[in-house]
Amino acid sequence: VVWNHFFDLVAVPRPSKNEGAAIDHIEQWAKKLGFVAKRDGVNNLCVHVPASKVISAEPVILQCHVDIVSVTEDGNPV
Repeated sequence: VVWNHFFDLVAVPRPSKNEGAAIDHIEQWAKKLGFVAKRDGVNNLCVHVPASKVISAEPVILQCHVDIVSVTEDGNPV
């Protein structure tokens, strides 16, 4: 299941400085699952996924970039 989400995300073009479509994709995914998703003034996205009620654990924060360095078939940067 994780791989399906990964392949859905990597199918979205997201070169550096143009990550909007990827952020939109993640935000729509989060909202579809009922998670709180908030953007700030510079388009950072924070998704709050609550912990399972089965166990008690400390909060975990994950951070990542959603852009990708694009190159042409001959290896030149886009």
